[in-house]
Amino acid sequence: MAYSNEDSYPSENARTLMTIAGSSAKIEGNFTISESIEVDCEVKGSMTINGQITIQKDGFVAADIKTEDAEIIGKYEGSMEATGKIVIKETGIVNGSIKTDSLIINEGGIFSGDVKRMSSDTDRNTNSDQAESEEDSIPGMDEETEDYNSTDEDDDGLSLE
Repeated sequence: MAYSNEDSYPSENARTLMTIAGSSAKIEGNFTISESIEVDCEVKGSMTINGQITIQKDGFVAADIKTEDAEIIGKYEGSMEATGKIVIKETGIVNGSIKTDSLIINEGGIFSGDVKRMSSDTDRNTNSDQAESEEDSIPGMDEETEDYNSTDEDDDGLSLE
């Protein structure tokens, strides 16, 4: 394949993409991918990806994955954590656990498992609990006020900074 000068000097916006394909290809191991990867075969193990993983229609991945974004067109089993978004396409099948703030399941896509948010409510509750414990230590606070604050329903979800 011939390359022109334009091809040999990619623009700053160009993404490097690694592709693993083959109808009978099977690979297993622990992988660290510095950019994006496209999988169209069987992969088992664990993967850390500093870009996007795309599991193509003939791809099957059984791995624990940490990535920025994911697009599942084929099959995935395991535990996936994505700082960006995860998209399960019409032909995608996912079985496992997902941790992300953005999960999109297209009509026809199948998901079986559990989902947790990256920025969960536990962060908010921790701040709220911390604020309540600081209130409890204020000198001169009487028990009546303390009981009122701890049971006041209007305070739910609020934290002091």
